[in-house]
Amino acid sequence: MRVAVGRLEGVDSARVSLDSGFVDLVLTPGNRVTVATVREAIRHQGFTPELATVRVRGRLVREEGRWYLVVPGGATFRLEGPERGPPGAVGQWVIVAGTVPANLGTGVPVLRIRELLPSDDGRR
Repeated sequence: MRVAVGRLEGVDSARVSLDSGFVDLVLTPGNRVTVATVREAIRHQGFTPELATVRVRGRLVREEGRWYLVVPGGATFRLEGPERGPPGAVGQWVIVAGTVPANLGTGVPVLRIRELLPSDDGRR
């Protein structure tokens, strides 16, 4: 499994523990790796991916009363949790740490916020 996820373009390093049931990835700056891509690589190895813990930087967007995080490269997450951005946060760059539940649908994945921090303007 380590080799399969480690070969994904944009993965700097991969650590796998089959006993604990986790894959720990370090991604390169500017990568285009998505949670869906990692989950697909895990499925191809005969395992069922579940909850993903992530730390991701993106820009806050508000549409139809909901908060979204748009990540450079095109990925988008619908944000859920106690913090959904301070007033006037639309368009700001933030770092969100949280969890992405196993997605059974094909819609926008949910990112449950554990921590939301200000970031730079996303040029790095």
